[in-house]
Amino acid sequence: MKKILLTALSLCLLFTTTTVCGSGFNLYEHGAKGTSMGGAFTARSDDASAVFFNAASLAHLEGWNIYVGGSLIMPAVKFAGTDSFPGYGVEEETATRMFFPPAFYLAKRVNDRIGVGAGLYAPFAIGTEWDGDDFSGRYISKLTELAGIYFTPAIGVKINDRFSVGGSINFVHSVLELRRVQTQTFNDHVWDVADLKITGDNGVAVSFDVSARAQLHPKVRAGLVYRHKVTNTYEGGEAKFTQILTGISALDMAVANGLPRNTDGKHTIGIGTEVTFPWQITGGLMFQPNDKLFLEFDVIFWGWSEFDELPFDFQGEKEEGDVNTPDNALTVEDYEDSIQLRFGMEYLATEKLAVRAGYVYDESPVPDKSVSVLLPDADRNDFSFGVGYKIGAYDLDLGYMLVDFKERSTNGKSNDNYNGTYQSIAHIYTLGLGYSF
Repeated sequence: MKKILLTALSLCLLFTTTTVCGSGFNLYEHGAKGTSMGGAFTARSDDASAVFFNAASLAHLEGWNIYVGGSLIMPAVKFAGTDSFPGYGVEEETATRMFFPPAFYLAKRVNDRIGVGAGLYAPFAIGTEWDGDDFSGRYISKLTELAGIYFTPAIGVKINDRFSVGGSINFVHSVLELRRVQTQTFNDHVWDVADLKITGDNGVAVSFDVSARAQLHPKVRAGLVYRHKVTNTYEGGEAKFTQILTGISALDMAVANGLPRNTDGKHTIGIGTEVTFPWQITGGLMFQPNDKLFLEFDVIFWGWSEFDELPFDFQGEKEEGDVNTPDNALTVEDYEDSIQLRFGMEYLATEKLAVRAGYVYDESPVPDKSVSVLLPDADRNDFSFGVGYKIGAYDLDLGYMLVDFKERSTNGKSNDNYNGTYQSIAHIYTLGLGYSF
């Protein structure tokens, strides 16, 4: 039964490691206008979503500005197995899932030099669920979910007519959940013996952003943003085991005796860990060749190299009387820093109608050995377009983004010993409504 406990421990390590794997959980759909331009909005940031994109621009907005919206994200993943496990000919796919990260911003110009604002948005929120009870990777993960919700008060200060600075404080609440199946070999056959569900939340973590905006030329504007890392500490999480009866008395009894359990006799124990959302530096350059056309290029550097290992604390969450509690552990990952390139444009076709388009190249920091069914990450190319329509003091924005992942193979290096090739795609539909007065 020690093998069962070690399998449970491996699950916890794999889950937490993958929940933060690079661009896979990072979202930049924080406003339909910006999304339609491929997220290239750091220098432009001319609506209330400046709370997220560049707080320095808050000093340049007029009056009150409200922006409400969200994105409908529809991801899909297909997997083709290779030897030695699960083997050639094995094909899997994810269940149909939809995610709706919200975006709400409020901004107010206080005086000629200062603007303030606040935002509620989700820069880290996605999940993976594999289809079918007989999914061949169910011993790694059947369901993975992570959501990080940010509440951000921000301020922008105009130093002079050409230069402004900004800053914000991020209050971050995140929750995570994983479901998988415990297996055990008995009489040369692998049996499903328990369902495992892990849940946790971090309370509230705090980080900050600082930014700047510079009008380099009447037709050229630059933006720069530094976003500090967020350390999410999950204390008081739960790992709940539900036994699956096999009908084999000896095996069922051994499993019942070997699963972790608490003082109440329930198969639920505590778990604690830390998950870090990385720092990032974003630079943007906007060029306005005429009154109708806006072009922008953004580059983002992600600090994933600091994510090389994670501790896991079972003993620290252990209560008196708990039985079969696993030892604490540490996992090593070897992530690399990554880069993201964004290109966006907007053309004002009429006084009321704007047409937008964008492109993103998004590099994955995840090495082959860490690619997993929990989150099969890969380099990606994103293509976006959208429209904006002005009705008096209202601005209606609609957008679409296609996220095309490159085919990604574990190349026989999987930490899970689950090798094969992943092909992923995602469709993102975004809607936003702005009001200014």
